[in-house]
Amino acid sequence: MKPLAPELVAEMYAEYQAGISMAALAQRYGKHRKSLCQVFARRGLALRPCKKLNEHRSPTGQFEPAKPLTERQITALIAEAPKLAVPVALKLQWRKWSLERRGQFIARLRAKLKNPKDRPQGNKNNFAPRNLQLVSRNQICRQNHAAALFQKSREVTSILLARAQRKGGARRRTVSLKELRHA
Repeated sequence: MKPLAPELVAEMYAEYQAGISMAALAQRYGKHRKSLCQVFARRGLALRPCKKLNEHRSPTGQFEPAKPLTERQITALIAEAPKLAVPVALKLQWRKWSLERRGQFIARLRAKLKNPKDRPQGNKNNFAPRNLQLVSRNQICRQNHAAALFQKSREVTSILLARAQRKGGARRRTVSLKELRHA
């Protein structure tokens, strides 16, 4: 690769010093941003610090853990909330809250909004914090399957009971539920 002419580098650096970003400068001259940084660094030219990359990093280069919001900040989020939803600024912290704390937050948010479309407490969906639970899809499938098996066994039991209480009639062996219903 052919080295850049010193006049061209001086011209690019003058534009960079005037305030243009490294990405815009690289695009203007058909170069890559990192290669321009390296050209300037090799020639001993000073570069502006990039705050964007180091904004959330510790001195070791690791990302800093998120600081939990204070009660005053949470109250301010509730005051600014336009609708009944978890604010984006709170979502990281929300995941670690207990259901009781989530319920208290939702109650505070509802009290602030006073939406006439909100359902009364005894709504048909039974949406109350004490009724919420964290359940995996597998657990839900198991619950649904168990409920279906229970319903089927109740049906079979009622059919067999009705059949046993009938007087007379031949007793024959049945294999399926369909045969039981029609017997």
